[in-house]
Amino acid sequence: MSRLIRSRSRAGFTLVEMLVSMAVLALLMVIIMEMINRTQQTVTRQQARAEEFKEARAAMDAISRSLSGTVINSYWAYGDSSVGGKVNYTRQSDGHFVAGPATILRGKDQNSPGHAMFFQSSDGQTRLGNSTTGLGDPYNLITCMGYYVDYQSDENLRPDFLAKDKILNPERSRFRLMELRLPPEKNILYSTSLNINGTGVTRENAFKWFRGPFTDNTTTLQNSTVLAENILALILVPRYVAVTTTGSTGESSTGGNQENTLSNTKPAADYYYDSRESQWGATATEKSRNTAHQLPPVVQVTLVAAEERSYAELEIRMGEKALAEAVNAAFANKFTTQSQFTADMNAVEEALSVLKLKHRVFTTNVAIRGSKWIVEERSL
Repeated sequence: MSRLIRSRSRAGFTLVEMLVSMAVLALLMVIIMEMINRTQQTVTRQQARAEEFKEARAAMDAISRSLSGTVINSYWAYGDSSVGGKVNYTRQSDGHFVAGPATILRGKDQNSPGHAMFFQSSDGQTRLGNSTTGLGDPYNLITCMGYYVDYQSDENLRPDFLAKDKILNPERSRFRLMELRLPPEKNILYSTSLNINGTGVTRENAFKWFRGPFTDNTTTLQNSTVLAENILALILVPRYVAVTTTGSTGESSTGGNQENTLSNTKPAADYYYDSRESQWGATATEKSRNTAHQLPPVVQVTLVAAEERSYAELEIRMGEKALAEAVNAAFANKFTTQSQFTADMNAVEEALSVLKLKHRVFTTNVAIRGSKWIVEERSL
């Protein structure tokens, strides 16, 4: 009987063994919980990053759709230029396509890094709602559009019930990709007061069709909506038709077709493309002649997007104003010469990496369907 009792007592665990087992179990649980926590953080971070850049990709798709459908309404008219002493018919238009540095198009006082572009689209959108103010003529189907980056607070972008409560919903300043979509009834492009086709019109006066004030005295920003947040810059490389042959009649062509897109075109060396540049006295240059009342065949569109979580963390550490100034400094004096595009982009990415601002660069080439792949003048 005593042997049986002793054998049963030996089958149990001592207090030390129990404590060791509990310590090992606790250590395993800590390790497992740490692994689960890190996995969860990784999944959350990747989901947030995917959602952030999903908005930038959607913005790129929207720009591509709008840009590819640009119209300029070109036609042949009696011109005042001549080739070989003969006056020619030249291409004219009522529309205007312009893309280039935002400091030129929007003005130096605007906080708009990178580039901007403005054009017309025949998407037929209008806010005219009664029979007495009907469409009237085809010009009322033309919508003036544009894209640019603007740094501003979201106070005026939010609905009233959110804007009024600044304690629970504090203001949030960000770099945002803006889309100008001006309804036809506000359009002043064809107004006699603007007279964009008139003689002696200046570039600054012609730019009023997208700078405003419009028919209701509103501004560009008041007619723009946010297309995507945390877009630090919009970079545009418009291309124009490269003339390779010239006939005795003054007729010039690309010597190619749309299938060989890039070889038949040249990038704008200064990133600036203006379908009316010849009106400002620059008729002698190849670019101004080949872009006169013409749409660019191809525009390379680049978006530099930042991750919201990374930007918010930096804003807490650096302060709102200091971070905005640092981002602007990263793009300062960049993207003014197209041949330096790669070097400028590398410098921008390095500057953003020094700030520890997570970002991503999106680039695509957009072919414009309405572009005429020929530059020509018909002699009388």
